[in-house]
Amino acid sequence: MNYSVAPLVLDDLDEIYTYVEDIKGEDAANLVIDDLYNAFAKISSSPGMGHRRQDLTDYDVFFWTALKRFAIVYRKSSPIAIVRVIPWPKMEPVLLTPAGGLWV
Repeated sequence: MNYSVAPLVLDDLDEIYTYVEDIKGEDAANLVIDDLYNAFAKISSSPGMGHRRQDLTDYDVFFWTALKRFAIVYRKSSPIAIVRVIPWPKMEPVLLTPAGGLWV
C-alpha cells in the first residue's frame, strides 16, 4: 500500500457504505468500497491524476473522480495521503477547511 488514509476518510467510507447498503444492499455496498480502495491504489501508482479545485480549497490537494459520483481528495506526499472521499453532490468548500476536518 503506497498511500495513507486520513481518519475522516474512514468516516466518509462508513457513510458511503451505509447509504449504498440501505438502497442497493450489502453486496453492492461492499463492491463500492472495494472500488474506492482500488481507486486509492490507482492514484498512488499515478499521483499526477486528478486536478486542483481552487474554487473549493486553497490547500495543495488534488481531486479525482471515482465511480462517476465520488471525489477522492488527495495530497501528493510520500506516501500519497487520501484526505477525503466525498460524493460530488455533497461537495462544499466548508468540507475542505480546517473546520471541515480536511486532515489531521
